[in-house]
Amino acid sequence: MALLLITTVLTIAMFIYSNSAISKVAAQDASSISLVTQTNTDAGVRRAGWSGFSKLSLGASIESGDLIDPKGKPVRVLCANLTEQVITDIGPVPCPKERAVLVQEGLALAGWQRSRPQDITVPFLISPRATAVTSAQPLIMWNALLDTDGYKITVRGEGVDWSTEVKGAANDKLNYPKDAPPLTPDNKYTVEIVAVGGTADGRSSSEEDTPGMSFTVLAPTDFQPIKKAKDLIRTRVHDKVLADLTIAHFYAQNGLNAEALQLLLNITGDPLVAPKNTPKGLIASPVLYLKLGDLCIESRLDIYAAAAYNRALDLAKQNDDTESAANALLGLARLSSDSKQQLEYANEALKDWQTLGAIQQVEAVQQEFKGSGS
Repeated sequence: MALLLITTVLTIAMFIYSNSAISKVAAQDASSISLVTQTNTDAGVRRAGWSGFSKLSLGASIESGDLIDPKGKPVRVLCANLTEQVITDIGPVPCPKERAVLVQEGLALAGWQRSRPQDITVPFLISPRATAVTSAQPLIMWNALLDTDGYKITVRGEGVDWSTEVKGAANDKLNYPKDAPPLTPDNKYTVEIVAVGGTADGRSSSEEDTPGMSFTVLAPTDFQPIKKAKDLIRTRVHDKVLADLTIAHFYAQNGLNAEALQLLLNITGDPLVAPKNTPKGLIASPVLYLKLGDLCIESRLDIYAAAAYNRALDLAKQNDDTESAANALLGLARLSSDSKQQLEYANEALKDWQTLGAIQQVEAVQQEFKGSGS
């Protein structure tokens, strides 16, 4: 029932903004995808060009040309045009190809350059960084320290030089207040977090020294349709985790990485902290952490990306999801600054792709990591 409700709500919400200025992804060169909303422990997927099957995890993206084997139990997918299909027998993705709304942009990670690694002894900025935001009162998140009494938060930009202090080492977030100087569209803003008191006094997020970290605020004409869609999803989808996941996918698709990242972190928790309980449901899906890792890379948040890929790798191995394991290993290889460790990750990924008979992926790994196949 919840899955059907999500499909209905998504259909209404997507068409609210499908013709708005924010719906930019559909106009770009991106492939239509379907999202797996229900699977089972035996279901598998064979991608176009593969000779073998990999485990089909919850939340996975599937495309035209992929072969799904549900193993006798229903598999549900949300198609690119936001209709729902149920797969009961082995066969291709039974989704229509017209009127695609759900798409997947290819993140060009092969040409991506590592930023300077975050230092966990400084209050580095988590969000918003290198993104657009929907609200003029964005949520600011940072890395909490143990050895400080509080933090000074400063937002700078055109006509804005605002600061405030918060007490308590455990405090790690703050909404930019309504009574502060207004943040306006088309201007870039930066955030600095400085530790106040304790042995970490004076340590600053500016020590990260990573370029391109500013954020912008959407214009009201772009903000309103997104707000309507988000509010509608919140009203209709009573399961908060499902609602957060739905909205996070929507945000990420439209380049709103800060809010997508915040929502995914609400689901997964801090990837730097080991989970206290055995993960179940969505929390046990390696796909969730792969998406988190990719978002962190786009946000130049390498330490979180590495933690997310490591979590994805652990879950993929537990679930015998060879494809997700290979993707997690590739993420770790790209993040590694140690050439030997990078080559080890790449070779492990190469073996997984070879196991699946994924010739295209094998050739891509060999090209990206010279010598990884030797």
